[in-house]
Amino acid sequence: MNLCLMESAMKHCRHFFKSVSLCVLILLTTAMSLQAQTVVNVKDFGAVGDGKADDLPALNKALESLRTISQRPVTLLIPDGTYRLGLDENADTKAHFMIASHRDVIVSGGENTLLIMTSPYHQGVGIYKCTNVTVKNLAIDYDPLPYTQGMITKVDPESQLITMKVDPGYPLPTDAHIDAFSGKQGHSVGYLYDAQTNMKQNQYYSQYLRKQVEDLGNGLYRYKSSNVVRDDMVGRRFAVVGRRKASAYQVNDSTDCLIENATVYSAPSCGYNVASSTRITIDKSRIIHRPDVSGAPRAMSSNADGLHSKWCPVGPTLSNSTFTGMGDDSVNIGGSYTPVLQKLDDRTIVVQAHGSITNYPTDLIMATPGHDQHLKMPKLLKWNGIKVEGYNKHCLMLTFDAPLPELVTWKQTNHPRKCSQVLNLNACGRYAKVINNHFYNHRVRGILMRGPDSLIKGNRIENLSGPAIVVSNDGGFLTEGPSGDNTIIEDNVMVNIERSNIYIASSLPPKVRGLVIRNNRIENYGGDDPYGRGINGNPFYISSGGDLTIENNTIVKPNTGYENVPLIYTKNLGKITWKNNTLDGQQTQLEKDSQPIPPKD
Repeated sequence: MNLCLMESAMKHCRHFFKSVSLCVLILLTTAMSLQAQTVVNVKDFGAVGDGKADDLPALNKALESLRTISQRPVTLLIPDGTYRLGLDENADTKAHFMIASHRDVIVSGGENTLLIMTSPYHQGVGIYKCTNVTVKNLAIDYDPLPYTQGMITKVDPESQLITMKVDPGYPLPTDAHIDAFSGKQGHSVGYLYDAQTNMKQNQYYSQYLRKQVEDLGNGLYRYKSSNVVRDDMVGRRFAVVGRRKASAYQVNDSTDCLIENATVYSAPSCGYNVASSTRITIDKSRIIHRPDVSGAPRAMSSNADGLHSKWCPVGPTLSNSTFTGMGDDSVNIGGSYTPVLQKLDDRTIVVQAHGSITNYPTDLIMATPGHDQHLKMPKLLKWNGIKVEGYNKHCLMLTFDAPLPELVTWKQTNHPRKCSQVLNLNACGRYAKVINNHFYNHRVRGILMRGPDSLIKGNRIENLSGPAIVVSNDGGFLTEGPSGDNTIIEDNVMVNIERSNIYIASSLPPKVRGLVIRNNRIENYGGDDPYGRGINGNPFYISSGGDLTIENNTIVKPNTGYENVPLIYTKNLGKITWKNNTLDGQQTQLEKDSQPIPPKD
């Protein structure tokens, strides 16, 4: 009896486990089927990927098809190949490949997927109003290139004339997208490079070209410069940019998005641009010279910054990436000041209109003459457009729930930069992270950090005119801010920076406060760059800084001719904690090793 019961129980168990196994198999098969269904291949929509066919319509159709798929996340696959995205220069769109209002989408290339953008007036890949979108494994190049280059064959220093012979295969200086004078009045900019190594030659001024280029025939073109022209420029490579407002990757009004393993070979403006977005990460990505070009090697990559980020509630994270060859800074993160024009009553002011002011306006601050800290403003109740007599830009009337702090208006000073300035802390890139990157051999500066409470860690910055790291505001024509207060700068290596390596300054009344600068290494510093921020051959430049901690930094091997430049230049200092910083193995002292910043000539 017991034996029969046991056999019956075992049969039931076998049936049970068979049923369970069958259910598990069905579930796994269904899951795999669903997973397979959530990968959409652009080749199924007619994309060719041969570098000749116009693949933009196919990519757009494939992208649009994702809206009909409920299973998430969904992947749009762009397999290996070269995809030419044809776009008319007057097209009514911001980007060639516009990813707009998508959620939980992955756009992925293969191991060798290249997108060729054909309009130098449009962004490459645009990510607009998206949530949880990933773009990865894609390289971007522009054809035509957004700059031209050639060899300098003749100069006339007295007349500031530069004659260049264009390298074969590069755009002509008279092409509309290069020539700033082909449309509205403007100017182009030229940079000099070593003809053999393509290293940027920082001993020469950037050449601002404010006159129409002359076509001399036989591939020769002559520019009139606004800057110093030297005889020894002959034989150098000369690159002339036609900078436009078009970045290779553009992220706007988006949240929790990732750009991963992306490559930029060229861009009319920045390599990566992030605006009015939250928690955007750029990881394991590159801006580099395209290696497989025929003829003369490329002198440049993007025409402007590597990463430019403005008006973000939470700043971007840039990590594990390599940037070189750009026509401007490695990284620039921050927000914007706008001037106070008029005070209507103790709770109402008029400011110059700026979109960042009304973007989550719960944390407005003000820089005002006579105060060395930003002043917190009361709660903003409402805003309205308004006109101000004598002021030719759009204006906003702001009404608050309590009396405003002391301020100075444009009506009082008749100067938009000498009055109080308002900034939204929820639109300035707070909490940005720039970690474990390599920035080298490009124009001007490394990291410009205006976003407060940020982290600059583990980066290698080399072969720049400098500074390598800038923490400051800009109260001039850029009006960028606030000033990177409470940022941590640690474990970075700076090599062959010609001007000040770490530059801390404020051009507005509030000091830069709360920085921690530790465990960094500065070596082989100093060079002949003729202009810019900071001072040649100087490790630390601190103007209007307070409550700073500078510790455990190692400075070694100044370049020849810069051995006697002061370690620190200072002006208008607040409290600084300075300890265990060494110069060529010797302990330094703030009082002994610093000098006042000299007046400008």
